[in-house]
Amino acid sequence: MNINLSEVIQKQGEAFVQLRKEMRKQREMTEKLLEQMKKQQEYIDHKLEARDQKLMDALNQSLEIRKKLEVIDFPNSWNSSRH
Repeated sequence: MNINLSEVIQKQGEAFVQLRKEMRKQREMTEKLLEQMKKQQEYIDHKLEARDQKLMDALNQSLEIRKKLEVIDFPNSWNSSRH
């Protein structure tokens, strides 16, 4: 078997170049995926904040209505208990 050292070195160099290209593609894909995950997390956080705000608004409205009803109902219940 006659192996030419320069051919071996050339093939190793080509393999190295290909490996670097694949690593670059992998890094780019990883960066894109991380960016996408970041955007998704921001979207989820925004939606959760909006949902929580709506919930708090609804609870505050409910409390305000309950207080108004108690004020309206208090004289009636007070008068009915006197009779």
